[in-house]
Amino acid sequence: MNLMKYSALAVLLISLISVGCSQQTEEKTGEVKTGQINNKQTTESEIKELVRRYDDLLSIAYITNDLSDMKDVITADHSARLEHRLSNINKAGRQMRTELKGIHFGAITSTGDRTVTVDATETWDIKHVDLSTQKALKEHTGYVYELRYEIAEQNGKWLVNSVDVLNEQVSEPKKSGE
Repeated sequence: MNLMKYSALAVLLISLISVGCSQQTEEKTGEVKTGQINNKQTTESEIKELVRRYDDLLSIAYITNDLSDMKDVITADHSARLEHRLSNINKAGRQMRTELKGIHFGAITSTGDRTVTVDATETWDIKHVDLSTQKALKEHTGYVYELRYEIAEQNGKWLVNSVDVLNEQVSEPKKSGE
């Protein structure tokens, strides 16, 4: 049972942070309510681009088991949480490869002069790979996450501070060979 929980957590985590080289889609949801943040005008497109960059770089980090490329998009606190997750996946002898199939942005809200939340629904295809054999162990297609990103301004730069799963619609895994 613990292995199942660990696998589900790993899938969720990797899915949130990983993306392949697929085309990303987006649906417009309306006006951004960020306005003036910390006396700097932050635009909807800048916030969305940070979320996309985070997804791209996290996908790479889960494949390479290295977060160094993410230092310019995440806070130290979030980096520590991701480092722990990477370590657990690596210890399990697994790797997750994901492809972002679509992203729909919801509310983007200023929660203070240095913090913004971004709601997004992301659809992913996820493959679990055994590191020793490079064989796919199982795959999920159309895995949907409703997420809330917390983005914080630190030293004049906006960084992802946390990613919370609000809801998920898990597809049944396909086992290798199906």
